[in-house]
Amino acid sequence: MILDPVHENIIITDNVINDLIQASAFQRLKGLKQQGNTYFLLSNTTHNRYSHSLGVYENMRKMINQLTKNDMLFTDNEIEIALISALMHDIGHGPYSHCFEHITDIHHEKWTVRIIRENAEISSILSGSTGLLEAVIAVIERTGEYPLIEELLFSQIGADKLDYHLRDLYFSEISQEPYSLEGLIGGLHFHSGKLVLDSNAIQEVEKFILIKRKLFEQGFNHPDVIGKDVLLKLLFRRAKYLFEHKELDKFPAILTSLFVGEYWTLDNYLQLNDQVIFNIVQDWSENRDLVMSELSNKYISSIEASIKWIELNDDLVEHIKLTDPYTSQLFTQDEKYVCYRAGIYVLDKSGRLVDICEKSQTIKQHSTYKPKKYFYYLG
Repeated sequence: MILDPVHENIIITDNVINDLIQASAFQRLKGLKQQGNTYFLLSNTTHNRYSHSLGVYENMRKMINQLTKNDMLFTDNEIEIALISALMHDIGHGPYSHCFEHITDIHHEKWTVRIIRENAEISSILSGSTGLLEAVIAVIERTGEYPLIEELLFSQIGADKLDYHLRDLYFSEISQEPYSLEGLIGGLHFHSGKLVLDSNAIQEVEKFILIKRKLFEQGFNHPDVIGKDVLLKLLFRRAKYLFEHKELDKFPAILTSLFVGEYWTLDNYLQLNDQVIFNIVQDWSENRDLVMSELSNKYISSIEASIKWIELNDDLVEHIKLTDPYTSQLFTQDEKYVCYRAGIYVLDKSGRLVDICEKSQTIKQHSTYKPKKYFYYLG
């Protein structure tokens, strides 16, 4: 049993699950903040992908138990695949959340698959049961071979989102009423190939949607937080330019693959965590290249001393010209992270499946959002 601020107790009874948790590749997740650069704005958001992954596992366990009560039949093999997929779904993440994906141009799920296949410790554990390793990869890659498990893990009300919205809210200390996991999971059914809810859970989904927007606006997509992401991306762009011109001081050997453009080794990637990258940026803050040192210093400094930004209206966007790719950047919000975009279904009393928007005016009001645009610049 593992104590957790969101779930209170996370129950581990399976030896394979326990062995995976103890594996060094999974323990590495303790060094990766779940919300990347959000901690610059909300100082308590330093929770990690390790605790989130355990939370997703626990959600999956509870969801399977609930669906079993509602006469859904799972084989022992399906349960094992589902629980392991939930636990392992984020093991491929790199430092600073999705920001590092943009820097390397490699999605974390590609790394997840590589770790499961190539890491000796992980692959050895999963190879103990015939077909288990490839089954977990099939779920992660969403091949459709295990559609129910994919729904349980990745859907709008899947185990992943149900954990990170509640966990991010808890650590952010943003003022918003949390949803009840028990109330939401308690309303789950599987109908016509979809994970659906009964009408009793609508109120909890409304809270879920409101939390999603609050976290977006006041947390991970706040323009000051995005500014830190922008700085990190500009910084690595500048570092690569200097490297190509043989002018990069304090070259970080651990990032050779990134700068040279060669194939990353798994062992090299698994050495990376937030602190490693932060230390590299600190070293670069004394670089003789003035752009490089300014970017580095603004990144490691407080929000008040960070990159500057202005919000753009449609007229201004047309007149903004990026004259220097190393000191400025345009950013447009992605609406999928803020508003409800369909995919949550309610089973009404007549047995008909309807989108939850038809049952909730609150959710309908939060189904549209005009993305904001920002211009970031050094100043």
